[in-house]
Amino acid sequence: QHTTVGTDIQDGKCTWLVVQALRRSTSAQRQILEECYGKWDDAKVAKVKALYKEMDLTAAFEEYEEESYRRIQIKLKEASTAIPRDVFELFLQKIYKRVM
Repeated sequence: QHTTVGTDIQDGKCTWLVVQALRRSTSAQRQILEECYGKWDDAKVAKVKALYKEMDLTAAFEEYEEESYRRIQIKLKEASTAIPRDVFELFLQKIYKRVM
């Protein structure tokens, strides 16, 4: 299970999670995001995380990650480049399935 680590919520960063939350939110959920996102308040951060859970964004991210990984693998097989393929595969392995 992915959990948000760090201070992206408090810092108000434009992350994949908040973009998806905004896209999927009801008007009531959007209001909570607007009131709580980017605030250094533990209760507000908890509300944002609760919305992420309510929207099942962990499952959505896992689906997005798998599809992106498959697309990149196809592109790597098709690519003819001066940079060795191993370099791209090593980088992909470092970012694939990392903790958010």
